[in-house]
Amino acid sequence: MNSDKIKLVLPHAKYRAQVQDMVQKIRDAGSRLHGTSFLNRDFDAWLADYKINKHERVEYLVFRQSDKKLIGLLQIRNTPYSPLSNYMAGHVGYSVCIDERGKGYATRMLKMGLELCKTLGIDPVIIKCKAENLASIKVVLKNNGKLNHEETHDGESIKFFHIKV
Repeated sequence: MNSDKIKLVLPHAKYRAQVQDMVQKIRDAGSRLHGTSFLNRDFDAWLADYKINKHERVEYLVFRQSDKKLIGLLQIRNTPYSPLSNYMAGHVGYSVCIDERGKGYATRMLKMGLELCKTLGIDPVIIKCKAENLASIKVVLKNNGKLNHEETHDGESIKFFHIKV
């Protein structure tokens, strides 16, 4: 596992270029942001929405300390349900920059997210991911996730894990 130190930073307009670059690289690779869907819109809408709704969810930018590179995004949700659809979203969402995947960052980001959930009194923590997202399933299992159930939503198989903190 990668031992580079990472740091959580609250969103701010000064990180616009780094966030937009990360999002574009993910899209160019034919991938998508996992667990942080609110950033699928433009940056300004995302930042405004974050400021309005930070009582429901907290977004973090995740930077590698050695070179100050944005390596991912982490989202902590006070409720596992999406306020827009009452759809189960889980308590923690994360996405790693395309060129930083496979280096152990997601495992460490989820661990940090679990520590934040513990301070908020969220226990167990619910994590969901698509059944085909094997990388995320491995991350959840490395963080002591236990499969709770599986559902089909809009034709996609979704796995729900619980993690005791």
